[in-house]
Amino acid sequence: MALKSIICLFDGTDPDVAALETAIAIAKARSAHLRVVHAHFPFLVYGGGRGGYLLSDDTWIEAINRQQFQQEANAHSRAKEVCQRLDLPLDGEGKTLPHASFVPVHSTIAADLLRELSLCDLLVLGGKAQGDGLESSVAEMALFSSGRPALIVRPRDDGATPQFDGERLAVAWNGGPQVVRALVGAIPVMRHARDVVLLKAEGHRHTGATSGDTTALVYLDAHGVNASLEVVEMEHRSAAEAVLDRARELKCAGLVMGAYGHSVFREMVIGGFSQHMLRNCELPLLMSH
Repeated sequence: MALKSIICLFDGTDPDVAALETAIAIAKARSAHLRVVHAHFPFLVYGGGRGGYLLSDDTWIEAINRQQFQQEANAHSRAKEVCQRLDLPLDGEGKTLPHASFVPVHSTIAADLLRELSLCDLLVLGGKAQGDGLESSVAEMALFSSGRPALIVRPRDDGATPQFDGERLAVAWNGGPQVVRALVGAIPVMRHARDVVLLKAEGHRHTGATSGDTTALVYLDAHGVNASLEVVEMEHRSAAEAVLDRARELKCAGLVMGAYGHSVFREMVIGGFSQHMLRNCELPLLMSH
């Protein structure tokens, strides 16, 4: 599948600007349609039902609506400035690709947003400049509930746009179902990578390449991906630390990995490996859940 439909969740914050800049670079390289989606839900209801929280005081509802529309206007203005600076038309009349559209989502039902987010080839989300997780709870819902591969981008310290497309990529590989799903979802991105290295962290009694590792390499080769496997010695480090250290040494532009775990209420609580990466990895993370 080619990358022809990209969504960037955008509320105008600096982390989201970094994500939008990366999304624009990918859209221009792939001649894709980029949808800049703005969603702000004061009362977000998870699940497919049509119910919701009701406010009895109309004054509160009006105040919240005014705040939402002001935030939407600010996000639209900043998105337009970023698109103009990077020479990608936003909301223009032409249909020639690459092209960008600003798409506000007005709903208090999570299913409405998830339907919008599910119809794309790639999600691009802003990651917090410091600390754990993503820039917003809406972005977390997009990662864990949309079923689409998500590229999480953090702002760089030097302010430059993270260069992801067409560079060397790493895969945090352990052969498990989560990372296999991430690998398959990342094929449209990895096809354009210079090369891809599967980093497999093991202890001092490592087994080397397994039949599952070989199958993964054969699968990637069939899709035109130039891939190799490297076993990384953990050396008293966690698997996440070993993989991230090696990805940095190889000067990888991004890391492909699965998203592990969930919580009952918000599907936000993730495993130690993913948590370490979201907290410490400055590279763009391509994740699937």
